[in-house]
Amino acid sequence: ISRVKLFQTKATHTKVQLSFNLPKAFLVTSNASNNEVILTLAPTITQIKPTRAKNQLKILAQTNGGPAPSVQLLEKPLRLIVDFPGHIIDPKTLPSVASNFPTGIELRGGQQRLSPPLVQLVFDLQTPTKYFWKTTRAGKELRITFVQGPKISVAEMRAAQFSKWLRGRVIAIEAGHGGDDPGSKALN
Repeated sequence: ISRVKLFQTKATHTKVQLSFNLPKAFLVTSNASNNEVILTLAPTITQIKPTRAKNQLKILAQTNGGPAPSVQLLEKPLRLIVDFPGHIIDPKTLPSVASNFPTGIELRGGQQRLSPPLVQLVFDLQTPTKYFWKTTRAGKELRITFVQGPKISVAEMRAAQFSKWLRGRVIAIEAGHGGDDPGSKALN
Protein backbone atom coordinates (compact mmCIF):
# COMPACT_ATOMS: atom_id res chain seq x y z
CA ILE A 1 0.00 0.00 0.00
CA SER A 2 1.46 3.33 -0.97
CA ARG A 3 -1.19 5.61 0.59
CA VAL A 4 -4.21 5.43 2.91
CA LYS A 5 -6.78 8.24 3.13
CA LEU A 6 -9.67 8.47 5.59
CA PHE A 7 -12.69 10.66 4.83
CA GLN A 8 -15.50 11.46 7.28
CA THR A 9 -18.61 11.41 5.05
CA LYS A 10 -21.26 11.55 7.82
CA ALA A 11 -21.11 11.49 11.57
CA THR A 12 -21.49 7.69 11.45
CA HIS A 13 -19.62 6.91 8.22
CA THR A 14 -15.95 6.90 7.30
CA LYS A 15 -14.67 6.30 3.79
CA VAL A 16 -11.26 4.64 3.40
CA GLN A 17 -9.25 5.00 0.18
CA LEU A 18 -6.27 2.68 -0.36
CA SER A 19 -3.72 3.35 -3.10
CA PHE A 20 -1.39 0.65 -4.40
CA ASN A 21 1.82 0.72 -6.40
CA LEU A 22 0.60 -2.20 -8.53
CA PRO A 23 -2.88 -3.20 -9.69
CA LYS A 24 -4.47 -5.31 -6.96
CA ALA A 25 -7.69 -7.26 -6.83
CA PHE A 26 -9.62 -8.01 -3.69
CA LEU A 27 -12.22 -10.51 -2.71
CA VAL A 28 -14.77 -8.53 -0.66
CA THR A 29 -16.94 -10.00 2.09
CA SER A 30 -19.12 -8.02 4.47
CA ASN A 31 -20.98 -8.54 7.69
CA ALA A 32 -23.89 -6.11 8.04
CA SER A 33 -24.52 -6.99 11.69
CA ASN A 34 -21.22 -5.44 12.85
CA ASN A 35 -20.54 -3.08 9.92
CA GLU A 36 -17.45 -5.06 8.97
CA VAL A 37 -15.99 -5.27 5.47
CA ILE A 38 -13.15 -7.71 4.87
CA LEU A 39 -10.81 -7.20 1.93
CA THR A 40 -8.72 -10.24 1.06
CA LEU A 41 -5.95 -9.82 -1.48
CA ALA A 42 -6.50 -12.10 -4.47
CA PRO A 43 -3.92 -14.88 -4.99
CA THR A 44 -0.84 -13.82 -6.94
CA ILE A 45 1.28 -15.55 -9.56
CA THR A 46 4.67 -15.17 -7.94
CA GLN A 47 6.96 -16.67 -10.59
CA ILE A 48 6.99 -17.87 -14.19
CA LYS A 49 10.27 -19.54 -15.00
CA PRO A 50 11.24 -21.09 -18.36
CA THR A 51 14.14 -23.55 -18.56
CA ARG A 52 15.57 -25.48 -21.49
CA ALA A 53 17.07 -28.96 -21.30
CA LYS A 54 18.05 -31.05 -24.32
CA ASN A 55 14.88 -31.35 -26.38
CA GLN A 56 12.50 -29.81 -23.81
CA LEU A 57 11.21 -26.40 -22.84
CA LYS A 58 9.89 -26.44 -19.27
CA ILE A 59 7.70 -23.72 -17.79
CA LEU A 60 7.14 -23.45 -14.05
CA ALA A 61 4.37 -21.11 -12.83
CA GLN A 62 4.06 -20.64 -9.06
CA THR A 63 1.25 -19.01 -7.09
CA ASN A 64 0.64 -18.29 -3.43
CA GLY A 65 -2.72 -20.07 -3.46
CA GLY A 66 -6.12 -19.82 -5.08
CA PRO A 67 -7.96 -21.99 -7.60
CA ALA A 68 -6.02 -24.39 -9.81
CA PRO A 69 -5.35 -23.24 -13.38
CA SER A 70 -7.08 -24.64 -16.45
CA VAL A 71 -5.21 -25.59 -19.62
CA GLN A 72 -6.74 -25.88 -23.09
CA LEU A 73 -5.41 -26.39 -26.58
CA LEU A 74 -6.80 -24.29 -29.44
CA GLU A 75 -6.25 -25.36 -33.03
CA LYS A 76 -6.79 -22.27 -35.18
CA PRO A 77 -4.52 -20.53 -34.48
CA LEU A 78 -2.46 -23.19 -32.71
CA ARG A 79 -1.96 -22.16 -29.10
CA LEU A 80 -2.03 -23.47 -25.58
CA ILE A 81 -4.01 -21.27 -23.19
CA VAL A 82 -3.59 -21.33 -19.42
CA ASP A 83 -6.15 -19.51 -17.28
CA PHE A 84 -5.54 -18.68 -13.62
CA PRO A 85 -9.00 -17.68 -12.34
CA GLY A 86 -9.06 -15.46 -9.27
CA HIS A 87 -5.35 -14.51 -9.62
CA ILE A 88 -3.39 -11.32 -10.21
CA ILE A 89 0.09 -10.87 -11.68
CA ASP A 90 2.77 -8.20 -11.66
CA PRO A 91 3.70 -7.57 -15.33
CA LYS A 92 7.40 -7.91 -14.37
CA THR A 93 6.72 -11.58 -13.46
CA LEU A 94 6.04 -12.48 -17.11
CA PRO A 95 9.31 -13.51 -18.78
CA SER A 96 10.07 -13.37 -22.45
CA VAL A 97 9.93 -16.84 -23.96
CA ALA A 98 10.23 -15.67 -27.54
CA SER A 99 12.51 -18.58 -27.98
CA ASN A 100 14.85 -20.07 -30.47
CA PHE A 101 13.36 -23.39 -29.39
CA PRO A 102 13.21 -25.28 -32.69
CA THR A 103 9.43 -25.73 -32.67
CA GLY A 104 8.87 -21.98 -32.25
CA ILE A 105 7.03 -21.23 -28.99
CA GLU A 106 6.22 -17.71 -27.85
CA LEU A 107 4.67 -16.76 -24.51
CA ARG A 108 2.45 -13.75 -24.02
CA GLY A 109 -0.28 -12.83 -21.61
CA GLY A 110 -0.93 -11.07 -18.36
CA GLN A 111 -3.80 -9.68 -16.34
CA GLN A 112 -6.94 -10.09 -18.45
CA ARG A 113 -9.30 -8.51 -15.93
CA LEU A 114 -9.38 -7.45 -12.28
CA SER A 115 -13.06 -8.05 -11.51
CA PRO A 116 -13.23 -10.96 -11.16
CA PRO A 117 -9.47 -11.41 -11.40
CA LEU A 118 -8.10 -13.54 -14.24
CA VAL A 119 -4.55 -14.06 -15.50
CA GLN A 120 -4.11 -15.69 -18.88
CA LEU A 121 -0.93 -17.10 -20.41
CA VAL A 122 -0.90 -17.87 -24.12
CA PHE A 123 1.73 -20.08 -25.73
CA ASP A 124 1.68 -19.46 -29.50
CA LEU A 125 2.95 -22.56 -31.30
CA GLN A 126 4.28 -22.40 -34.85
CA THR A 127 3.99 -26.18 -35.29
CA PRO A 128 2.22 -28.96 -33.37
CA THR A 129 4.40 -29.88 -30.38
CA LYS A 130 4.06 -32.66 -27.85
CA TYR A 131 3.36 -31.20 -24.41
CA PHE A 132 2.48 -32.34 -20.88
CA TRP A 133 1.22 -30.41 -17.88
CA LYS A 134 0.48 -31.07 -14.23
CA THR A 135 -0.27 -29.15 -11.08
CA THR A 136 1.69 -29.84 -7.90
CA ARG A 137 1.87 -28.57 -4.31
CA ALA A 138 -1.94 -28.47 -3.90
CA GLY A 139 -2.38 -26.47 -7.10
CA LYS A 140 0.25 -23.85 -6.23
CA GLU A 141 2.57 -24.93 -9.07
CA LEU A 142 1.85 -25.55 -12.71
CA ARG A 143 4.49 -27.36 -14.75
CA ILE A 144 4.25 -27.43 -18.55
CA THR A 145 6.78 -29.33 -20.64
CA PHE A 146 7.04 -28.94 -24.41
CA VAL A 147 9.00 -31.75 -26.10
CA GLN A 148 10.79 -31.33 -29.41
CA GLY A 149 10.54 -34.41 -31.58
CA PRO A 150 9.39 -35.67 -34.95
CA LYS A 151 6.57 -33.80 -36.63
CA ILE A 152 3.15 -34.58 -35.19
CA SER A 153 -0.43 -33.51 -35.89
CA VAL A 154 -2.74 -31.59 -33.59
CA ALA A 155 -4.68 -34.84 -33.02
CA GLU A 156 -1.44 -36.48 -31.88
CA MET A 157 -0.86 -33.52 -29.53
CA ARG A 158 -4.25 -34.19 -27.92
CA ALA A 159 -3.63 -37.96 -27.81
CA ALA A 160 -0.23 -37.51 -26.11
CA GLN A 161 -1.82 -35.38 -23.40
CA PHE A 162 -4.68 -37.86 -22.95
CA SER A 163 -2.36 -40.88 -22.79
CA LYS A 164 -0.39 -39.18 -20.00
CA TRP A 165 -3.65 -38.65 -18.12
CA LEU A 166 -4.51 -42.35 -18.55
CA ARG A 167 -1.12 -43.59 -17.33
CA GLY A 168 -1.51 -45.50 -14.05
CA ARG A 169 -5.33 -45.59 -14.18
CA VAL A 170 -7.47 -48.67 -14.51
CA ILE A 171 -10.48 -48.56 -16.81
CA ALA A 172 -13.07 -51.25 -16.14
CA ILE A 173 -15.61 -52.09 -18.82
CA GLU A 174 -18.56 -54.08 -17.58
CA ALA A 175 -19.81 -56.09 -20.52
CA GLY A 176 -23.34 -57.38 -21.00
CA HIS A 177 -25.38 -54.33 -20.04
CA GLY A 178 -27.41 -52.65 -22.70
CA GLY A 179 -30.17 -53.58 -25.05
CA ASP A 180 -32.50 -56.02 -23.26
CA ASP A 181 -30.05 -56.57 -20.33
CA PRO A 182 -30.53 -53.82 -17.72
CA GLY A 183 -27.74 -55.14 -15.48
CA SER A 184 -28.13 -55.97 -11.81
CA LYS A 185 -30.86 -54.36 -9.68
CA ALA A 186 -30.71 -53.43 -6.01
CA LEU A 187 -33.14 -54.90 -3.51
CA ASN A 188 -34.35 -51.51 -2.30
